[in-house]
Amino acid sequence: MGVASVTVEDSRSIQGELLKIDILTVLIGANGHGKSAFVEAIGAFHSEVTARRRVPRASARQGNIARRSAPLVETGLEGVVTDERMRLFSEMEAEYEGRNAAYFVGLLSHEDYAVRTRATCVLVDLGGEDKIEHIARVLRDDPNELVRHEAAFSLGQMGYSACVPHLERATLGDPSMFVRHEAAIALGVVGNKGAREALTRALSDPDVPVVESAVVALSNIEFMEKLSKNEKFARLTGG
Repeated sequence: MGVASVTVEDSRSIQGELLKIDILTVLIGANGHGKSAFVEAIGAFHSEVTARRRVPRASARQGNIARRSAPLVETGLEGVVTDERMRLFSEMEAEYEGRNAAYFVGLLSHEDYAVRTRATCVLVDLGGEDKIEHIARVLRDDPNELVRHEAAFSLGQMGYSACVPHLERATLGDPSMFVRHEAAIALGVVGNKGAREALTRALSDPDVPVVESAVVALSNIEFMEKLSKNEKFARLTGG
């Protein structure tokens, strides 16, 4: 029996929402409105369920499941939200306030995908074209599709033309439909007309959400080139 619905509470921009799940569910909305937060919450839950299935049973004399060594946050999300992750998030916050970009670059290879996702976002917020190479490496090499999705989104938000080749590669070659969709949208946000060729090729993608994302991106590039008078408005493509 599959999952019929998911409820997420107190997660980034989501305070309490119910999402009904079908065989194929696509999240569409404006930037910064919780799409990635929903997927991150689902991914965290899935990772924990998978991990629990792999925890070896203690001896019959002990009569319980072998416990993890790290203490858990008392939130009702034991094993999903750990003390160690919260400790590291607090450390990250302090480093963010100190504008320590090198620290966050180092976290891009951390074993926790939630940490890598947040580090990617922070680097974009710190700003600077010198961050592109690091986020592009995440988009190319990270094993987690959620993290690669966040990298694609982040490159789009940066808006530099130098981001385009990395986003084109992901749009046409990433194995995840989820990432290809976001990379295509990001190309539209950047608005570089040189991306038209790659986006036109993406119209032949086998997954409908990617094709529709390419249509959105191509439409936005055309609008930005010929009609738009407000760059901020033109970048509000959704996706």
